[in-house]
Amino acid sequence: MKQTYSFKVKGNNGVYDVNFIKNGNRAIITCTCPAGMNRLCCKHRIALIQGDNSSVISPNKAEVGFIADIIKGSSIETAYNQMLIAEKSYEVAKHGLTKCKKILADAMYNGE
Repeated sequence: MKQTYSFKVKGNNGVYDVNFIKNGNRAIITCTCPAGMNRLCCKHRIALIQGDNSSVISPNKAEVGFIADIIKGSSIETAYNQMLIAEKSYEVAKHGLTKCKKILADAMYNGE
């Protein structure tokens, strides 16, 4: 069964169309923003996957809640979950680097 949802979203430089299409286990999400048109990951699609409908200006704002079901079992769900794990690892590493830089700065200042 084919499912489709289309949203108009407000971006920094205009209004974009975000389309979700699911046919069986295959899901496709497109966006007409510059990043989306260049086959890059864009914040508009990620926001809708996360259930954030704050940028949606089309009257079907409530349908954003169905997006989690649309991506369930698809390669998008797998890739999204991998992205969340990578983001968490990045934050942990960033925190560790900040801590190490402070230790280094203290060592350089104190000469120990």
